[in-house]
Amino acid sequence: MAHYAKIDSSHVVVSVHVVSDANENGSEENGIKFLTSVHGDISPMYWKKTSYNTVVNTHRLGGTPFRKNYAGRGMTYDSVRDAFIHARPRKSNAAIDHLSWIFNEDKCTYEPPVEWPEGPVIHDGKEMIVSWDEHKIRFVGTHGTDLDDATAVLYAWDPSAKTWSDTGFTRAQFLDINYTGD
Repeated sequence: MAHYAKIDSSHVVVSVHVVSDANENGSEENGIKFLTSVHGDISPMYWKKTSYNTVVNTHRLGGTPFRKNYAGRGMTYDSVRDAFIHARPRKSNAAIDHLSWIFNEDKCTYEPPVEWPEGPVIHDGKEMIVSWDEHKIRFVGTHGTDLDDATAVLYAWDPSAKTWSDTGFTRAQFLDINYTGD
């Protein structure tokens, strides 16, 4: 099976379609011809093949990565890089973009400016649900068992000490659209 992204005139992926190997017959051109026979002319939109097994410029099965990332709805196709790129990460309530995150050209993805907490993220014997605090440029987390508790403590990750510490904020304060980290 082959996968093809349907891309709008702004180069945003609007959907991904599966084409059987028989209909693709080993070439992107054949896959596009098949999709055109099914969907008609989609101009000004267009089709691009994508690899289900490609993530951050690595092929999960050890093959050759294709177009840096598997296309997904809302991603952008960059014709200069010949790559599918996720949007810049945003806070979970979509209130703020993570402008501090750095674009990795090789992987065509955004990465945090500080080291991600290692391994299973555990604090006090409980798994942590981790988010990014753009205001303070740090990872924060709360115990997964406390997700429904608005008064749950928010902890900050210290990458140099590899420890979590109480931020003085609650999960509800962090999720508040007006949160500024002060």
